[in-house]
Formats: sequence, C-alpha cells, structure tokens
Amino acid sequence: RPADPPEAQSAPVPPRVHELLNGLQSLDVKAQRRAQAGLFQLGPGAIPLLTPIILEGPTEARRAAVEVLALLGRAESLHALGLLLDQPRLPGSLRPAALHAVARVLGKEPGAADLLLMDSLRHHLDHQDAHVRAGAVAALVSAGPQPRGEVLSWMLAEEDDPWVMLAACRALSRAATLDPSDSALLPSLTTLLSRAEDQETRVCLLETLCRLMKPAAAENQGMVAPASALLRGEAPEVRRAASRLLARCAPAVDRPTLVALLAMLEQDPDGRDDLIRAVERLSPPRDPLPVPALRRLLHNGEEETCRRAVKALATVGGKVAVETLVELANSRRGAVVAMAAQRLPGSPPGGMWWPCVAPTAHGAPRSGSGVPAARCCAGSPGTGESSCVAPSATRSM
Repeated sequence: RPADPPEAQSAPVPPRVHELLNGLQSLDVKAQRRAQAGLFQLGPGAIPLLTPIILEGPTEARRAAVEVLALLGRAESLHALGLLLDQPRLPGSLRPAALHAVARVLGKEPGAADLLLMDSLRHHLDHQDAHVRAGAVAALVSAGPQPRGEVLSWMLAEEDDPWVMLAACRALSRAATLDPSDSALLPSLTTLLSRAEDQETRVCLLETLCRLMKPAAAENQGMVAPASALLRGEAPEVRRAASRLLARCAPAVDRPTLVALLAMLEQDPDGRDDLIRAVERLSPPRDPLPVPALRRLLHNGEEETCRRAVKALATVGGKVAVETLVELANSRRGAVVAMAAQRLPGSPPGGMWWPCVAPTAHGAPRSGSGVPAARCCAGSPGTGESSCVAPSATRSM
C-alpha cells in the first residue's frame, strides 16, 4: 500500500490547526475532546493532517485521531486507516478502534474499500483477539451484500463469541440501505436468531429481519418459531422487536403466539397500529379470542386506534365481536360510532345485525356533531323485513 505523497505531508499548517493537533496529543482528556471537535469541524481537510499522527503519534493521540476519522465517515480516510492496519504491531485497543472506524466509513459509503483493504479485513478474521475479529466483522458486514454473506457463513461455521456476533448484528441494523440481494441472508439470520443469547443481538437481528422480509410472505414461516419464542419471558425491548417482526412479516401464527401478540397491544403503544393490523390478519374468522383486547382499545381515547380496532373487530366477526360493535354503535356519538355502524353489515355473520338511523319525532335523523345516532336492526338486509330495536332488546336476542 503506497504512502501519502510528500507534498501532502509537508503542507503548511495554520496556527489554529497546529493548536488543535497539539491538543489532540494532550494528556488532558478535556483538551483532547476539544481538539477532536475542532478537527471534526474542518471536515475532509482534517484527514491529511491526522494521517501522520495516526501512523506515528503517541498511542492516545493515535486513537483520538482514529475517532475523528470515524466521525467524519469519509472514504478518503480509508487509505490512512488501511496503512495503520498494515502495521504488524499496534498498541492496546488501537487495532479494534481502526477496524470500527473502517466499519463506520463503509456504513456510510458501501463499496468504497479497495481490494487491499478488503483482504486486510478478511485477514483480521483469524486474529486471536475477539475484539479485533468483532471490528473486522463489522467492517465486512458494512462493505456490501457479498462480504455480508461471506461473514455470516463464516460466523455460522467457525465463530461462537457473543461479542463478535453482536458486532455483526449491530453493523447490519445500522446499514443505511440493504440491497435486494441481501434477502439471500435470511436463512443465516434466522439461524443466528435461534442461537443468539444477548438481548441487543436479538433486537438487532429482529430489526434486520423486519427490514429484509416481504410482508406476510409464505417464505417467512421459518422465522415464526424463533421470533415467537422471544415473546415470552424476554426483556421488553426484545418482546417489542419480536412482536413487530411477527406483526409485519408472519404469514400465520399458532394460538399461543396470537395470545402473546394480543398482550403486546397494551405493552407497546408505539407499535400498536401494526399489531392491530396483525391481529386482524392473523386471527381466525369469528374467533372470540382477540375481542377483549380490541374492546379495551376502544376506550383509550385515541381516535385512530379506535378506528383500527373497529375495523379489526368487523373483519374477525363472530357473535362476540358483532355484539361489541353493536354496543359501540348504540352507546356514543362521533366518527368511531359511525364507523362501527358502517362496519356491522359486512361483519360475519352478515345477516344477523346491521345499523339503521333512528328517526326523531319530526322524521329527521337524530344527530350529534353531524353524525346520525345509530340503532341496531335485526332481520335480513335487503329484504325489507327488519325492525329497529333498542340496545337492551338487542342484547337479549
């Protein structure tokens, strides 16, 4: 690997920049942090100034300079980082820091590494230090689809250190974009999910699977069992990630998993909309199981959540769901009540209940906020044989 040209190394340094470079080599941590911030503000122009320190400076200054390159995240810094990694003996944690800096750059600019750097990264997979292997794995995963596949295959066959697995999964979850060809990684990622024991590793894998998988596709069934297992007895962040993956991607689930997803409706407010859609999609027709959880959502005060819950009740259908919609349609006024009334005719069993507008004494519909008050009708829709009944009579039928 060629060194930087002499003219780049001998360029004059302005006084303020000279102060920043001196501060980077200070033993005072605060002074060093101020110098890092100032050098970062210089942008790509700081890279040639930092290269001599990275290659030959004091250990702490070298590490501080590497951190600045990582923050800059520019492809121009890969040459200096490659020269550093080529040195056979590096003190302390400098080598892992350099590898993670490479990963940071490649995470922003995949494909920027040349062949020499890629060979160097692969060589580091054989290092005895797990922290070095973790840095190399993070860099290779960040480099693009092909090296990602190589790394995951290598990990499944030869690597069992949890720190290395975590580094790979972090890099995957932080990748700015995932290529369509990355879908070939799904079997390996599902296997890793079944092996992972660290909570953060599990969350990263679940989030990556959610990004890669097609919604509700039949080929996703292989991930359902390991993801479902993480819904029970795990840390809250793991349960949330697992429920969101299942809600979006599972083509079908068993009854215990459906029960766990229903429990997450109250535990994960941020993912509630996806969960309601999943319950609507995954619940068997006319199954009373999801009704109590959906019913509770009708009283949480958020109109959009209520709308989704009403739609899910209407889709699932069955006697208990329909009775809930009838009760809602007859109890209050407003947009959600109107929606419940509109949903009743199409809710299985369709011929049992549907709404009508109860007239006032003057023949005009009773309304509140522009929405007619709904009553429940019994009979056969479209036949002309029907009668409006009061809520109490409806519940007794």
